[in-house]
Amino acid sequence: MSDKKAPFSRWAFLKNPIISVLIFSNGITMLGFGQILPIIPILMYDYLHASEIEIGLTISSFAITRILSQGPIGTLSDKYGRKPFITVSLLGYSIVSFLYIFAFQTWHILAIRAVQGFFSGALWPVSDAMVMDICDPKHRGKVISTIQIAYNAGWFAGPFLGGVIADLYGIDATFGFSAGLSFTAFIIALLFLRETMKVKRVSSVKEVSIISSLRNNFEKSFQALGKFPALKNLAISAFVLQTSLSLLQGYTPIFISDVLNGTELDIGLIVGVGGVLGLITQFFVGSLGDRYGKWLILEVGVFIAATLSPTLLLIQNLLQAYIILPIVMCCNMISSPMLTALVGDAVPSDERGTGYGAYGVVRDFSLIIGSPLGGFILELSRKFFGASLLQSLRILFIFRSLMLFLTLFVTLYYMRSFKEVDTIIWVRSKVPPPE
Repeated sequence: MSDKKAPFSRWAFLKNPIISVLIFSNGITMLGFGQILPIIPILMYDYLHASEIEIGLTISSFAITRILSQGPIGTLSDKYGRKPFITVSLLGYSIVSFLYIFAFQTWHILAIRAVQGFFSGALWPVSDAMVMDICDPKHRGKVISTIQIAYNAGWFAGPFLGGVIADLYGIDATFGFSAGLSFTAFIIALLFLRETMKVKRVSSVKEVSIISSLRNNFEKSFQALGKFPALKNLAISAFVLQTSLSLLQGYTPIFISDVLNGTELDIGLIVGVGGVLGLITQFFVGSLGDRYGKWLILEVGVFIAATLSPTLLLIQNLLQAYIILPIVMCCNMISSPMLTALVGDAVPSDERGTGYGAYGVVRDFSLIIGSPLGGFILELSRKFFGASLLQSLRILFIFRSLMLFLTLFVTLYYMRSFKEVDTIIWVRSKVPPPE
């Protein structure tokens, strides 16, 4: 009798009742969030007259609260289950999206983004851990790429849909529609999402004290970085990579609208095209990672992103932006699934929520640094050197390219530790992967 298992099927995996509910609920949440994300910088820059640094600080407020929440909540999900944190976070996304309608000052948006960051930190690491709970270790590359394709389909369709709604009915309608989508996701998850962890019985009120639990579990998430060296190296690599990419977060929509004279619809279309190309790329990336090694595809992805980043300097009109920006965005999406999948290889199942939380904490420090640093470079070059907005953005493009080459060096330096935990290495050697 053959003991071979049936080959992995993406579509069969998507039909798993837990995965299908998770993808639907998180996917339409990303559709709603994707609608409003490109609009926020335009709202701040063109309507509220915020400075580039204020835009960067607003993005940082999201990252700070995301960092504070995801480590402790990832650990708490190992103890109390995944579903409660996912459902509450989806409800939070809905409330926050609605609050944007009442934002009339820069600090309003900063505060709302901070609250949104808390719910984001509670949602995504726990969702990743839930996926890994039921995933065959040999197929983690394909699984993560499949999940990210599903999530990113909403993320990248959102800007196009948001651009259409904003053009037809105004920005407030976009926020309202986003809130409705997230609330629908909350209802679906509440009713149909099944738990994947055995919930441990709470013995006392003191044990569930929110403040003490957050503090203790935040410390535990950082202990995981010392306990699992590959996890620490993956987190550092993700931090450098995301710092490079987040330099332009918030400023690409301004580049399209204020430099190239594009509309909200142009922003949505460019981001949408980049997203479609990225989804196609991720479809193949996962299979390649499981065949040749996630560590190898990670290195190739960073190399491609670094070498193509300087092409941003060639953009002089809207037509060129339609061609170059989507290609650059697509290349940025090669490495992320490999990093996420390798985290699943580096941490045992009973500490996976903790591992993803710790990884996310370090990675998301990039948003605290990257976006304000990008804003600082823009304002410094404009106010002290008299550069135009276009010239300032080109300086930022150059800095971004240098940071990506730094990322390539860092990932090459840690390559050995990535190979040591990569499941494909164990499969080739016919030794059961560590779990």
